Amino acid sequence: MDDQFSERRSYQEKILTKIRERRERPSIVFLDPDTGLQPRNADWTHVLDAELAEIWQCLNSGDLLAVYQHQTNRSGVEWRTPKKLQFERAIGIQTGTAKVARADELARDVVFFFAQKGQY
Repeated sequence: MDDQFSERRSYQEKILTKIRERRERPSIVFLDPDTGLQPRNADWTHVLDAELAEIWQCLNSGDLLAVYQHQTNRSGVEWRTPKKLQFERAIGIQTGTAKVARADELARDVVFFFAQKGQY
C-alpha cells in the first residue's frame, strides 16, 4: 500500500480493507513501520500492538504476517527477544512460535518477525 500515512485510524482501516479485498491467497502482509513495534511511548513511527492484533484477526489461514523491527536501544541490552515476545503476545500466538529473520552481516540493528496464520 503506498498511501501516505496521516491519521492512524483511517490508515488502519485502509490496510484492513486491502487485506479483505485481496485476490491472491495465501498472502504475505508485510508491515514496515519506520522503527517497529510500539515502545512505551509510541508515535507514528511504530505499529501498535492493537493494530497488529486487528490485522492478524483479518488474515486467513495460511497467510503470513511479517513486521520490520529496528534496534530499540544502543546500550548493548539484548532487544530482539523482548520485541519477539511482544509480537507474539500482540497477535495472540504461543510464546516461542514466531520466527525471526536477520542478516547481521548486512544490518545488525534490523530483524523481521513473522508468523503464519493457522500454524499455531
